Amino acid sequence: MSSTEEEQAPQHPKPSATTERRWARLWKAMGEMTRHAWIGARELARNTRLRIVAIWIHPQALALRARLRRTGQSARALGAAVMPRLKRSLRQTVLLGGACALIIALVLGLGRFSLRAIPAGQVGVRYSKWSGEGVSMTDFGPGLHLSLPGVHKWYELPSGSETLSWRPDQEDGLLNVRTSDGTSVQLALTIPYSIVENEAHLLMAKGLRSTFREQARALAEQVLGNDLGTLSSEDYSQTEVRSALSEQSLTSLNKALAGIHLRAEAILVESVSFSPAFEKKLVETQRERQRSRVLIARQLEDQEQQTILRRRSAIDRELLDRRIELDVEIESVRAAGQAQAAERVREVSKAENELRADADRDYELLIAEGEAALAQTKQEEARFRGQILAGPGGPEYLALEAARSTRFKDVLMDSNDPRVPNPLNLDLMLGLFGLVQSPENAPQ
Repeated sequence: MSSTEEEQAPQHPKPSATTERRWARLWKAMGEMTRHAWIGARELARNTRLRIVAIWIHPQALALRARLRRTGQSARALGAAVMPRLKRSLRQTVLLGGACALIIALVLGLGRFSLRAIPAGQVGVRYSKWSGEGVSMTDFGPGLHLSLPGVHKWYELPSGSETLSWRPDQEDGLLNVRTSDGTSVQLALTIPYSIVENEAHLLMAKGLRSTFREQARALAEQVLGNDLGTLSSEDYSQTEVRSALSEQSLTSLNKALAGIHLRAEAILVESVSFSPAFEKKLVETQRERQRSRVLIARQLEDQEQQTILRRRSAIDRELLDRRIELDVEIESVRAAGQAQAAERVREVSKAENELRADADRDYELLIAEGEAALAQTKQEEARFRGQILAGPGGPEYLALEAARSTRFKDVLMDSNDPRVPNPLNLDLMLGLFGLVQSPENAPQ
């Protein structure tokens, strides 16, 4: 490197002697700690090894090892004696398990052919071919039931609700009913029904398994045609009348369905329709009925308005009478209050005059007493003044008062005039003012 580069290179400060001594002490301390740690580790390893050896050769450890050797020998001898019998027991257990499994398989196989499973939502009816019983007089609910192959035959019927419906989108279409006034009306109906509980076997005994739906539909059309035909065309436009007759028809329908062991749950009328010409006439009739109802409502409203006006007039009259009564009461109360106030004012004025007279009298007495006390005080003052003036200090007191009351703006004294006394001679000055008799003017 050139001299210029050496000058430009950074100059690191050299460590001081104190820093070097500190580093030396630190390294020495670390070496001592490492040496002591190594010595401690060797001592710990040596003590651990000696303790393990002492435990290994301890009499209890020796006895435990001997006991374990004896236990191992006994276990080997026992295994040699028991193993043949254990093998025989295991062979018997395997044979017994196989036999049990075979029996279970046979039972399950026989059960599959000797049991009938009735699913949920269905009711089972059992028919015996060879026993002469025919249809069993009981219904079989969901679950497993005894069924002998070749002897029993099973039929399933729905246990839940089914529906009879008359809709435009079905083959039979709407239910056509003729009203009491000879008008034809088409009804959209839905009737939920079900087999009577515990009577499915009776339905099967009558041979209605495949025809009960058609018979239920025919009975419903007959009953509804008879009952709903009692209504007039106007009654069909009134929901309350139609609903009441539907409830009555439900009772009649259940009586008819009881013969085939069925029960209807409700009769739901979804819609009512007439021919277009009759619909128009019915609309006009309903409009006229609505107009009459509107007129009646307006009449009722006018009557209510008249009643309200009469009530309002009566209320106004009552309010006016009540207001007049209140005004009279207010005037009477006001007059009584004014009279009471005037009486109170007179009482207050009288009391005020009495208090004022008493106060004036007390004032006069106090003024007289004060003037008498003031005169007495002046007399005492004159007496005390006479005593003071008659005393030895009387002239000086008079001179002092004269001096206090005398105010001179300018005093001009001529020192060349022999008549002017010396201001420092107090007796001459007092004699000049006539307060005391000067020695010159004193009588000879």
